[in-house]
Amino acid sequence: MKILLILILGCFLFSSLSCNGPGTITTVTTTTSVTLQPDAGSFLMDQQGASSEVLLKNVLIDKGISCQNYGLPSFISTGQPVQIGDPIWLITGTVQNQHPEYNYIAIWANGYDDKGNMVAVTLDSAHIVGQILLYLENGETGTFTLHLNMASNLKSVHIFAHSYAMMPP
Repeated sequence: MKILLILILGCFLFSSLSCNGPGTITTVTTTTSVTLQPDAGSFLMDQQGASSEVLLKNVLIDKGISCQNYGLPSFISTGQPVQIGDPIWLITGTVQNQHPEYNYIAIWANGYDDKGNMVAVTLDSAHIVGQILLYLENGETGTFTLHLNMASNLKSVHIFAHSYAMMPP
C-alpha cells in the first residue's frame, strides 16, 4: 500500500510539470535534502580551487522537467540521455562579476551521491559542453539557470565558475 501511494504521489508531482514553450520550464518547489556548495555570499571557484572572482549572491535547487533533449557526457557512468518531459534538477541563482578585467563567465555544477561519486552534471552547452556562459561587466549582476540530469541519489551539488578575458571557443 505504501509503495502504491508513493508511486501515485510521484506521478502527480511530475505530471503537474509542463513545458510552457521553447526554453520555458515549469518547476515544482520541493523540500529537498540536497546540499548546495558554496553558500550564497561566497566566491565561486574553478575545479582547480582558484577564485573566479564571481560572487554567488543566491542559489536554489528545484525539480523540473526537460523541455529539450540532452546527452550525458561519457564520464558519467550512470544514467541515460535526457528526453523532453524527463525530470531534471534545476539550479537557479544570481551572481555578481567582481573580476576587474574578465567579463565572460562560465558556470557549471556537478552533483554527488553520499559516497562522493559524481551522479549529475550540467546538461547545458554554451561554447563548452556542460557549461553555461554569461557576459557581465565588472560589478554587474546576472541570473543563471543550470539543468542537471535527475539522480535519485543526489546528496550534494557543487557550483563552479571560471572567468575569461575573451569568449571561450
